[in-house]
Amino acid sequence: MKPRIFLGCCIVLLLSEFGCRNGNPVSPIKEPPTLTVVEANCTEVWLKISVPSSNNGIVTLKRDTTIIDTIHLMNTDTTMVDANLQPSHTYTYTLALACTTNVTAQARTMDTTSHAFTWQSFTFGDGGGSCVLNDVAIINDTLAYAVGDIYTGGLHYNFAKWNGNNWTLGVTSDTGYIFGVNYCVYAFGPNDIWIGSSILEHWDGTRWIFYGSTRGYQNAFAIRKIWGTSSNDLYFVGDGGNIRHYNGTNWTQISSGTTLDVRDLWGAQNATTGSLEIYATAGDPLISPARTVLQINGTTAQAISLVGVSRALNSIWFSPGQYYWLVGDGFWEKHPTLSTSSWISQTLSQYSPEAVRGNALNDVFICGDFGEMLHYNGVWWKSYISQTGIDGAYLGLSVSGNTVIAVGYLSSSQAIILMGRR
Repeated sequence: MKPRIFLGCCIVLLLSEFGCRNGNPVSPIKEPPTLTVVEANCTEVWLKISVPSSNNGIVTLKRDTTIIDTIHLMNTDTTMVDANLQPSHTYTYTLALACTTNVTAQARTMDTTSHAFTWQSFTFGDGGGSCVLNDVAIINDTLAYAVGDIYTGGLHYNFAKWNGNNWTLGVTSDTGYIFGVNYCVYAFGPNDIWIGSSILEHWDGTRWIFYGSTRGYQNAFAIRKIWGTSSNDLYFVGDGGNIRHYNGTNWTQISSGTTLDVRDLWGAQNATTGSLEIYATAGDPLISPARTVLQINGTTAQAISLVGVSRALNSIWFSPGQYYWLVGDGFWEKHPTLSTSSWISQTLSQYSPEAVRGNALNDVFICGDFGEMLHYNGVWWKSYISQTGIDGAYLGLSVSGNTVIAVGYLSSSQAIILMGRR
């Protein structure tokens, strides 16, 4: 059964008179605040208390029958997190007001997801050249693209395509000419696929369209990652600190403030604010511990604090306003609702991770060196390296529902694809 996120949010506002009678010494609540469940994971619930203007007073917040906080309303919205909860459990939250009428909201925490995956691997290359697959995109249950560099049978290929039963090799060219190794792939559908190499390539359902210097894409760089909301709102990042945005017609260069290679890019909408959050990681773990994380906002980018992060970075994945995860020469997480501003380092494996991706906060995956594959079910991490271990590394990762695909290379100069199904 496909895992689902279930969040029930039922706000009950009783708009009766809130004036305190009989000389109650507590300041009256002129208008009732609202209590909203913003989001929940397996062990935490995010609550937003919105206070009307010209309001003041003291309320207590209860979870079921337990008081968890006393709050002095000060005409501002407050978002707070209730932690250490049980998975798949319904909780009732109550704002007990100064008078007799309360405001309540109900939330259900996520259930944990299953660790029960079966794994299958596929290898490519016959020794005619060094082979690697760098990235993968799952489009649906019967279509996925893995991109890289493959030599076999005296021929050169730069992608592998999954049809639901097997992988077939191909080239992003109608003429057979290959511009070089492909580094990344991002897809909106079967007929809307973007691939990054030394140039940009787009499959429109009929043909591959190339964006080079003659197509308005000046000063091309090696494109390492692609992310966007549509083909009219795309970001491309890559070597030398390059970031560019494409609106379907025009290109905009975004100043990154770094010359480090930008290696990963991810975005998602913040459920609390409604705004889009986009972050990119830059660095090169093979050369130095230099690192940066860039927050991209429209056509600007600025570095964010990396207090607590001591080594180079490869990849980022996050649920906006809740948890942010970084991997590289280590693993770090940040819970932005905590008072600390530092990233917290954790030891999940003795092997360096290369990529992190997830379906939701209760379904996150990390792949890395020597075939490490980790899964977080919302409460704890599980390693599958006894089943997925290789003499090589998984470099790219894509997850969709009950399917996870990792791609990389073997020391035998072959490329490898790992598919996991739950």
